[in-house]
Amino acid sequence: MLIFTEVKTKGSKKFGRPSDAIDKKKIALYKDAVEGYLEQCPSEDEIRFDVVNIIIGKDETKIEYIPNAF
Repeated sequence: MLIFTEVKTKGSKKFGRPSDAIDKKKIALYKDAVEGYLEQCPSEDEIRFDVVNIIIGKDETKIEYIPNAF
């Protein structure tokens, strides 16, 4: 399995989770990039897109891992 991971970071959850910034346009760009990668490095493996949210707070840092995000 090939796993492509987008890591998003914010200083707070005030305006939502970091991954909320991943819209349909960005998803399409990621998928196009993976197609280009697979043209250069062919693979029969299953493809998966994961996301990691990192919220860096004043007193703590929270990490959320979302497998198969899109």
